[in-house]
Amino acid sequence: MNGFVGLCVLIWITRVSGSVFKPKDNLTDLSHCTVDYSQSGSVYKTFYDLADNLVEGNETLALDFHFAVLAPSDAHILLSPSDPVSKEDSVYEIVIGAGGNTFCDIRRKQKSDVKASVRVKDLLSALDPKFFWIHITKDGVIDVGQEGEELPFISWTDPDPLPLKYISFSTWSGIEAKWFFNCKWKQIEKVEESLTFTEKLRRDLLFYYDPYVRPVENTSTITTVAITLQINHVSLDEHQGSLELYGTTKLVWHDEKLRWDPADYGELDTLHIFRREIWQPDLVLLK
Repeated sequence: MNGFVGLCVLIWITRVSGSVFKPKDNLTDLSHCTVDYSQSGSVYKTFYDLADNLVEGNETLALDFHFAVLAPSDAHILLSPSDPVSKEDSVYEIVIGAGGNTFCDIRRKQKSDVKASVRVKDLLSALDPKFFWIHITKDGVIDVGQEGEELPFISWTDPDPLPLKYISFSTWSGIEAKWFFNCKWKQIEKVEESLTFTEKLRRDLLFYYDPYVRPVENTSTITTVAITLQINHVSLDEHQGSLELYGTTKLVWHDEKLRWDPADYGELDTLHIFRREIWQPDLVLLK
């Protein structure tokens, strides 16, 4: 049976028969990572405890943080001593791929007090997750680099290091990013056993799903989008020459990447997802 994706107040997926791509258990397997989505326009909403990333028993290193990000540009990382924080608080804000993916900053406050800036192009990608590390030493050296490279692409030394406890993620206005961090490489079998059928299906379908690419196996395939409008209220102002419509728009299309065999997932045939986890057609209102 063919399945379709519907977009209204909620997005839902109806099962179609077929196989699903399952990630391999290797160092690029992101299925055992914590995932965060940011589309908040430089607003940090969710804070994560850095306890697992603070280094103990090392004479120099204080923080060792590894992560991957899927974004076209402007990946913002906030390291702070407290949760929440105000724009006047002292924090470390690291921006990768700012200015249309052309430069990076280290800041001592949100959106201000730039301490280091370097022009590096194309560090980020909307198609493939890019992997990075952040090292902060006890004497205040902040290094940011790419996985597989020992030297940082940006660095700065804080003469008065902050006692870091939390990390948060954000992006620039109009940019969406998917973050992967706190990956449990050494606990693959244990994590696999603890997953529910819904969690397994979400992992297998969505961890390598790129919401920026039209979901077809052949790029020549046309994606047909059916649209319906349910009007609940009409208001006509003849004096102002204006017409207001209130209602609900529903979009339905076929997503070739969202296929699975319910027998592999406890007969699960429906999956509810968040708005920006999958590709969606752009809807523009023209006057």
